[in-house]
Formats: sequence, structure tokens, C-alpha cells
Amino acid sequence: MTIDKALLDDLPLTGPVNVVEAFSGGPASDSYLLESSDRRVVLRIDKPLANAIGLDRKAEADVLIAVEAAGIGPQVVWADPARGILITEYLEGDAWDRHDLLVESNLERLGGLFRKLHALAPAGPEFRVADWAERYAQRLQTKPGRVLAERIKHLDHCLKEERPVPAVLCHNDPVARNIVDSRALHFIDWEYAGVGDPYFDLAVVTAHHELPEKAVDALLESYLGSFDAADYARLALAAELYDCLHLLWLILVIAAGQGTPAEVARSHDMGARLGVAGV
Repeated sequence: MTIDKALLDDLPLTGPVNVVEAFSGGPASDSYLLESSDRRVVLRIDKPLANAIGLDRKAEADVLIAVEAAGIGPQVVWADPARGILITEYLEGDAWDRHDLLVESNLERLGGLFRKLHALAPAGPEFRVADWAERYAQRLQTKPGRVLAERIKHLDHCLKEERPVPAVLCHNDPVARNIVDSRALHFIDWEYAGVGDPYFDLAVVTAHHELPEKAVDALLESYLGSFDAADYARLALAAELYDCLHLLWLILVIAAGQGTPAEVARSHDMGARLGVAGV
């Protein structure tokens, strides 16, 4: 991954700009740590897939302004949605991994972070899981993709019928690597943020990292104060919904030739667990 010098010279940063590090790129964008004369920032540059699957960069920038004001997200330094370019402040700190999610005190902090996020005024578009699944499936044009999209539509309907909860501003991709501990906790990578089901945010954490029951209970207790069987059932349904969407995304990434060996292995495991043939 390299950056065109003309692009670097065009960025609204003070003094000479140096590329400190190229972060691990994803299928939809590449990211870099840059250093100018007065700050460190993260530059994200979109790949064609970002537009193809409908990532709304203008809405993301609007959400970032709201969460930065609340102290739970990075500051927007510069955004050019039309060109697929975003510059945010670099948050000094450590990104979490699964091990951090097994520490009870961390789960208490994370529950508090979710409460703060979900209490903000709604911002961004409505996050419709079934719509994202349909986009992925349309791009794939495969039987496993269609099977998963239909299952997701069914699960999403069931979740809405289970016990309606108020739609709130959600991150919608709060996996451990998107949680940065810089004395206070912050979320990064807000590209899927929008108004949705708060239990889906919790389910991303518990399902993606396959947390044990004790950790799930600790997160629910921190977030809700107390919980009952209905809360647990809703979280379980949201977790199944997330698993199906995650598998569909992995299939899409692998089909694009960008899947890592670990992602390929996980897709096979998830396909077997979810009963999706042909993965």
C-alpha cells in the first residue's frame, strides 16, 4: 500500500507530511498513520468496494462529529466523501483484543461506553441489517449468499417482533479492534454507524468474540443494570443475526480474493455451525 505524493501534498495538514505506518488494509479501504508538524492523524482512502456496497461516507462524517463531541470517538480533521477520503485524529492508546473482553472491569467500562453512545441523539441513516445482507448477496450471486440473505431477513423480522426496543445511535461494528483504550474508551471505525437496535451492538461483541456465558452476563449487567430471560433471549437472537451477516461478509471478502487464511478457516467453521452448505 502506497500513497500518491500529489495526494499527500493536497491534504490540509501543516508542514511536511510523513507516512509513519500503513495499517492492515481491508477490502473497502486502506488506512495510514500520518505525521505532520503538529499532529498525528489517520488517513483512510476508499477502494471501489466501499461505493459498490453503499457505504455512506457523508453520513459517517456527520456521526463522527456527534460522537467526538460526546468524547467517545475521534475528531474529524478533514473529510471529502466524494473522493472517499477521511482524516481523523490518531487516538494514542491500545486497541483491544478478545483477551481484554474477558476482564470483568473492562466489560463494566464497555457497558458504560455503550450506555453513553446509545443515549446520544439519533444520527446517521437507519441501519437495516437485511438491506446490508441483500447488497452483499446481490454482489455475490451465489446460493450460500442467497440462503444467508433470506435467513437474515427472517431473523431481523423476528428480532423486531420479539420485544420492540427504541432505536438508538449504534456503532454496529464494535469488535475489539475498534475499541481503543486511551485512558478513556473510544470507538473507532464508524462506517456502519446509524440508528438501530442496541442489542445488535452488544451481540457484535459477544458473538464475534465467542464470549463465554460469564462474560456475556457481565456485559449485560453493566449495560442494563439488571437483566432477565427476555433480555438474554433478545441478545441470543441478535447474536445469530450478526453471525449470519458476518459469515456473508466473509464470503464476500474471500470471493474478492482478499480473505486471509484465518478468515477462510473461520468461514468454514461458521458455515458448518450455521448449517450453510457450500461455504
